[in-house]
Formats: sequence, structure tokens, C-alpha cells
Amino acid sequence: MAMNRAWPLASVVACIGCASILGIPNDSPSFCSTNPGHSYCEDFDLGDPSTRWSYVTTRGGANWAIKPSDDSPPSLMDLSAPAIPASGGGALAGFDKEFTNAGFGVGLHIEADMRFVTQTGAGFEGETGIMLITDKQGGCVALAATPQGLGLANLVTPLACSTLTSGMRASMDAGSGDAGGGLPMGIPLGPLPPLNKWFHMIVDVTPDKNGLGSGMFTMNVVGEPTGYMPATIQKGTLLPGGDPLVGFSTAPIAGTSPTEVQYDNVVIDLKAR
Repeated sequence: MAMNRAWPLASVVACIGCASILGIPNDSPSFCSTNPGHSYCEDFDLGDPSTRWSYVTTRGGANWAIKPSDDSPPSLMDLSAPAIPASGGGALAGFDKEFTNAGFGVGLHIEADMRFVTQTGAGFEGETGIMLITDKQGGCVALAATPQGLGLANLVTPLACSTLTSGMRASMDAGSGDAGGGLPMGIPLGPLPPLNKWFHMIVDVTPDKNGLGSGMFTMNVVGEPTGYMPATIQKGTLLPGGDPLVGFSTAPIAGTSPTEVQYDNVVIDLKAR
């Protein structure tokens, strides 16, 4: 996830609102209540969703808000950030879910409805991080969006991932790998889904059975005619003893126009290899 200068996971979680303030109904049928059995499910429809996360943060003028959903009513999660000047800086609005003591001997299956919202229907410039998958004893893979497409960065030390130092470009400059295919996030996966339209993303992170922490990252955007390339995850990333953590954000880096990413019906499952 092309994060801002830091997402320190040890920081105190601040509850930004309660159910009454947010106006979230507590008695409405929800996607998650009718789709039980997942390791984690969040549709933003009931109560205060921040009480069900492991961590939530806003930095650099970014914000999160619960808004009416035209995807799966009544509510969605809206993450927004201002333009970041090319001279430097960053912003972050994001939340994560940690599966403490689960270990990373199993894979992760993630599904979410998403939408990139742009001002007056125009595109955006720059790069923003949208998803982070971490093994807290190993490394992480981070999914980012640019106008050219979606791509992945792979960091292999707990320090780099827990602090999310200096965004993808600076992290890769520090030794995580070379940018490939002309995309700053390192590993190009495929095209950017259509802007201002809902799409359903499916992500699988599968550790290899060798116990060395390597594996595969695969993703699909349902209904899109173009597929996405799988990516090999480096050794030392998915160590069996580490705790899985999944984060969602908009996290623009320097030179990025205003960003807004909406999420609904987020599902995470820990699955056997």
C-alpha cells in the first residue's frame, strides 16, 4: 500500500464517532448478517464500525466517513485525502483488521466492493495505496493504484511494514526492489478498474508449503474482461508464526491529486493451504 510517511500500528486508536453521531441504523438487515461464517465481515451498516477494527487513523488532512451506499444500502466507508504537492508530503485515511495468534500458516482470501471516486468525473494523477497485507513477523504486500493501473510492492522486514516508511517509492529505493514495467509500485498487475463505478475485487494470498515465507498474490476484478497478473511473494514475507493483518486505505504520495476510495461489503477469510 503506497502509504504516507508512517502508519504506526502501536498508536492509540481514536474512535471518531459513535453510532448515534454517525446516524448508522442498528436494526437494519445487513450483508454480513445474511452471509455468516467469515473470519471477518464488514458492511458498515450496523453500529460503529471502528469498534470492530484493530486500528484506524487519519493523517495529512485525510478523513474517513460513513456515507449512504448505492452499492449495498444503507452505508459504505468513504476514505478521502487532499491533493499532495509534488514537493513532498503524504496523507492517509485507513483502517485494518489483525488476526492475533492466527499464524500465517494459512492463506488469506479477501473480497470487497470498491469504487474510485473522482472530482467532476475526471481522472486522477499520482499514486495512492488501497490495500495492505502484512505478516507481523515477516513482511507485507501492498496494493496501489495509479492512472496506469494497479500494482504491488513487496517488503520483507517487519520494521518496514509496521511503520510503512516513506511510501512505496522510497521503500523500494531503500532496497526492496526495482520499479518494474514503468509503474512506481514495483510489480504491475493490470489496468485500473473504471473510475466512478463499483467493482468487486477478489484477492488471494497463498503461502508456499516450504515454510520459507514465499508465496503467491493473485487478484481478480469480477466482470472486467482483462485479467490481472499473479505476483510471486518473496521469501521471508509470509512466515508461519506471524499474525495476518489486512488494511484498507487511501494513502496518496507526493504529486497526487485528491483521492477518494469507497468500500462496501468487505470479507476476509483465513483459509487452509
